[in-house]
Amino acid sequence: MRYRLFGRGTGLRVSELALGGALFGTAWGYGIEPGEARRILEAYADAGGNFIDTSDSYQFGQSETIVGDFLVDHRDEFIVASKYTLGAEPGARVLRTGNNRKNMVRSIEASLKRLRTDRIDLYWVHMDDGVTRWCQTMPFAKSIACFFISSSDNLRSHLAKTCVVGVFIGT
Repeated sequence: MRYRLFGRGTGLRVSELALGGALFGTAWGYGIEPGEARRILEAYADAGGNFIDTSDSYQFGQSETIVGDFLVDHRDEFIVASKYTLGAEPGARVLRTGNNRKNMVRSIEASLKRLRTDRIDLYWVHMDDGVTRWCQTMPFAKSIACFFISSSDNLRSHLAKTCVVGVFIGT
């Protein structure tokens, strides 16, 4: 496995191949059973992979639970990334979705429990919710239990605005 730095100046070395956990679990009515997901995680680790990506919404939280069960004895060997925006339950109501601080804090706390860890190495905004200003949430995430913050499915212009705000407020 080859490794590279995740972003400029972070010092975070990740395997070039990340393992996505969107199909770990069957809560969506399709996906991979927990036993098979564990075999995939073990094979990935044996190949030298160290970057696992999941989300509170993947399989309505089941993906994070499966990844968390695997990481119990291996936590310090992996970079764990998770995302929020969509909510972890079917038919999530308005205050359990979106990028507002209330939902972010609730999502981080729930993800930490499912992942059975005290930190999330990389926390992503899954997508723009169209109403929340990024400077209201992302700098705050670092103060909770997240080492690095970023965005998954968003425009570069939104990221640029967030970075400029971050410089001014010291994140």
